[in-house]
Amino acid sequence: MRLAATIAVAVLAVCVPAASGATLAGRIVFAANDAPSSFGHIYVSHGHALHDLSTHSAGLDVRPAVSPDGSHIAFWSYRGGRTAVYVMRIDGSHTTRVSPLFAGGGFNGDTEVQSIVWRPDSRLFAVLVYRRTGSGTVYSAGPSGGWRVLVSARRKPTSLSGYTADGALLLYVARERGSVDGVDASGRTRFEAPGDSVTASRRGSIAVQYDPETWTLYSAGGRKLTVLPNVAAGVWSPNGSLLATMSATGDLRVRSGSGRIVTSARFSSAQLLGWLGNRTLRLEGPTRVFGLSATTGKRVSIPAAYRQFAVVTSGTRAAALQYPRSFTPGHSVRLVLGTTGGAARDVAVFPVCADDAPVSDLQLFGSDGLAYDSACPGAQADIYSVAPNGSDLQKLTTSPYDDAQPAVSPDGAMIAFVRKDNEVHCGGCTETLWVMDADGSGARSFPNSPSPDVPYDDQPSFSPDGKTILFVRSGPNTTGLFTVPTAGGPARDLHLSGTGAVWGPSLVAYNAWPSGNLATVAPNGTAKTPVKGVQGDGRVAWSPDGRLAYLQTDRLGRFFITLPATGKRISLPQFTGYGFSGLVWSPDGSRFAFVATDDSGISDVWTVQVDGTHLTRLTHGLGAVTSLAWR
Repeated sequence: MRLAATIAVAVLAVCVPAASGATLAGRIVFAANDAPSSFGHIYVSHGHALHDLSTHSAGLDVRPAVSPDGSHIAFWSYRGGRTAVYVMRIDGSHTTRVSPLFAGGGFNGDTEVQSIVWRPDSRLFAVLVYRRTGSGTVYSAGPSGGWRVLVSARRKPTSLSGYTADGALLLYVARERGSVDGVDASGRTRFEAPGDSVTASRRGSIAVQYDPETWTLYSAGGRKLTVLPNVAAGVWSPNGSLLATMSATGDLRVRSGSGRIVTSARFSSAQLLGWLGNRTLRLEGPTRVFGLSATTGKRVSIPAAYRQFAVVTSGTRAAALQYPRSFTPGHSVRLVLGTTGGAARDVAVFPVCADDAPVSDLQLFGSDGLAYDSACPGAQADIYSVAPNGSDLQKLTTSPYDDAQPAVSPDGAMIAFVRKDNEVHCGGCTETLWVMDADGSGARSFPNSPSPDVPYDDQPSFSPDGKTILFVRSGPNTTGLFTVPTAGGPARDLHLSGTGAVWGPSLVAYNAWPSGNLATVAPNGTAKTPVKGVQGDGRVAWSPDGRLAYLQTDRLGRFFITLPATGKRISLPQFTGYGFSGLVWSPDGSRFAFVATDDSGISDVWTVQVDGTHLTRLTHGLGAVTSLAWR
C-alpha cells in the first residue's frame, strides 16, 4: 500500500533545538520537486551546444522524432490542456499543432502517442495514436499540417516499424490479426504478410518475424526471397547491406539482403545488441559487452564508451548512455557522443534514476545533431513557504534528499516533515520523521521503528498544544497511527490501522485501514467513530473551529471537497481526471489550500473560498507534492 518510498537515513533520538525566532504565521508551507524544469523536455545538441527546446512549454513534451533532413521535430505534448501532436523547427521555433486536441486527452488522459516515424523525404510522418480502450489508429501529417487517418482502428494497428527505403510503404504490425502490413500514402494496403514484427533495411529489403523462431525476407517490391529458420533476434546494419540474426541457442548469422550467409559464429551465452558502424556487431556476454567483425566472425575491440547497453549509431557517429556501477545518491548517468571507432565526450550528466533511463528517444541526425527527451525527474523535493496571495516564495530546505509532507506547529515556530532519499534514486526505502525551525535551520530526526519490516514514518501532524506529533508508521503489509513527543522520546502506538491522520482541535481524523473510510478518534486512540456521508480514501483537513473537510474524487474522476457536517460539496471541475495531494484550511476558516495537477501535467498550490468561488493558483510550474500546512 506504499506509494513512493525511499533511502535509509541514519537517525538518532534527539531533542528539538531552541527556536530560531522565525515563525510561519500567515504563510502556506508545502513541498515541491521543481520536476517540470527537468522532466518532459526535448533537447537538441549541435556540436558542443545543448539546447532545451521546451523552455516555453509548461506541459510535458515527449516522443520527439527528428526528420531525416534534420529540419523539424515532431512530438507529442500535454501542453495547452489536451494531448496533441506538434511540429517545430530544429531550433525550437515555429511550433505548430498539427493534430486535433484529442478528446479525453491531457496528462493521465486516455489517449497517447505510441510512436512517430518520418518518411525518408522528410515531407510526411506517421503517428500511431493508441487509446486505453485498446484501439489504435495511424495518422499522417506533414510539417505544416495535413492531418488525416492513414490506417483505421478496424485494421487493429499495434506498432509502427517505419517507412521502406524509397518511402513508398509505411510498415506496421497488427498483432491481433497476426499480420504485418504496408500501406501507401493513400492508406491502401500494398504489402501483407503473416508475422508479429517487421524491419526494413535502408536498401529496401524487408524482414518479417513469422513466429519466435522463423523470419522471412522480402524484396522491396514485396517478393518473398527466403525463409530464415532458427532466428530469435535480427537487426540490419545502418547502411542496410547486412542482416545480423541470432538464435535462442547462440547461433549468429550475418546475411546479405537476399539472405546469403556472409559469416557465422556460435556463442554458448551471448545476446545480440546491435551494430557499431556497418562492419562491427555489439554482443553482450556473461560479463561484458564485446565487438565482433561482421565479415570475419572474430572478436574485435570497441571503444570503452560503447561497451554498455544503450548505444545508437548513424554512419560513423555514435551516442551512448553510460551507467554507474551503483545507483545511489552522488552517482550519475552520462550521455556521451563520438565516432564509432574513437573517443567520446560528455554531452550531459544526469542524476541516477531508479526506474527508468534518464533519457528516452535518443537519436542522431545530420552531421553533428543529437536529440532526446528527459525521461525521469532528477530534482529532489524541498520545502517552500509562500504568502497566501502567492507572493514572497521562499525555499526552506536544500538537502540532497526528498523533504516533503510539512506540518507546522500551532505557534508557527517549527516544521515537522518527512525526509527520504530522492525517489529517482530509490524506490521502497526508509522514510524518516524530522523537525526543524521555521527558517529551515536546526533539522533533527526521530528514530524509525527498530523493525526492518516497518520502515516508513510519515504524514506528521502536530497536537493543538504543539507538544506531540501524530504520524503514520507503516510497512508493506501494515499501517498504524503513532504519536511521539515533539521534544523527543519513544513513539506510542495508538493501535489504530489507517493513513492520512490529521490532529484537529479535539479529535484525530484519519482514513481507517483497510476500508479507507473516514473516521475520528480521541487523541489516545479510543472512541473510534465513522464519519457519516463520507466513503473512500481522500485528504482530510480540520478548520480551527473543528469543522472537517474532505478532498476526494468520485467514480467518474470528478474532484470535490465535502463538508461532512453539512453535506455541502464544492466541485473542482478544472481538475477532473488529474492528481491531487493535500488539503488545509486557512487560519480564519474562509479558504482552502490544496495541491492539484492541471491538465498540462503540472502540480501546484491552489486556493479556493469555502463557498467554491475565487479559485486561485498560487504557484506556477513548481511540481508541488504531498500535504501542505497553513498557519
